[in-house]
Amino acid sequence: MAPKAITIEGIEESIRLCNTLIGATAVVIMTINFTNDVHNRGEWEWATKMNDKIRILAKTLNEEYALKNFRVIIMEFSDFTTQVHWENARTIPDASGHSFEYQNLVPSNMWKQVANDWRNGSEVEFLFDRFKPWHAYNKHPHSIPTVCTKMNPIYTDDKGVERRSCIRNAIMRDGLHWCMSSIGPRYHAGLSCLLGCAYNSAYRDNNVTTLGVELCEQTCNDQFMTLVPIHETWLDTNTTIFAVP
Repeated sequence: MAPKAITIEGIEESIRLCNTLIGATAVVIMTINFTNDVHNRGEWEWATKMNDKIRILAKTLNEEYALKNFRVIIMEFSDFTTQVHWENARTIPDASGHSFEYQNLVPSNMWKQVANDWRNGSEVEFLFDRFKPWHAYNKHPHSIPTVCTKMNPIYTDDKGVERRSCIRNAIMRDGLHWCMSSIGPRYHAGLSCLLGCAYNSAYRDNNVTTLGVELCEQTCNDQFMTLVPIHETWLDTNTTIFAVP
């Protein structure tokens, strides 16, 4: 699906149908992340603005359904995966093995500031460094920072075209589907934590305010939808996080 085929109206309709037709009492919406379907900075800017609209929609619907036992939850998957791409790109060795393919990336702690500053095109352009298409139907050539772990020497194909290649990483080998052996633990832990905010009896039975639930969701996203190390207090064997029966 092309990124701009996603509309806020379609998302809202899907959320409402989950409640009215299926009887869902919680819906988790992942923010739109970078993949090969995002072809240029303009489309990535659109995705970022759409994510802002999704957050506003969730807040609006939660206010509307506040007394109806229905919750729309935002999973900040885009923030998490953008950090993954950023950090991966910063550590890709070039073909010589003596330097890095993307030497000029800003420090990793500035990734979000730069990724949202679309006037500073030189800093986000690395995401659109792609392999050359193999044929006319190859509309989504791989983004090198998303699929590579080390660059190979440039070679010439049988048509005389110089090409780059790389050793693929264990994050996103095809530029579209995530390797769950590496991304899965954070994804599933984050999802479980967020669902706990909606279904934890402490939240449902004690009439915790909407603000309290929002803080719960923010805590989950801050802990799992980032590359920040998991806080040691969350690793205790007796920790139930927010998912109390």
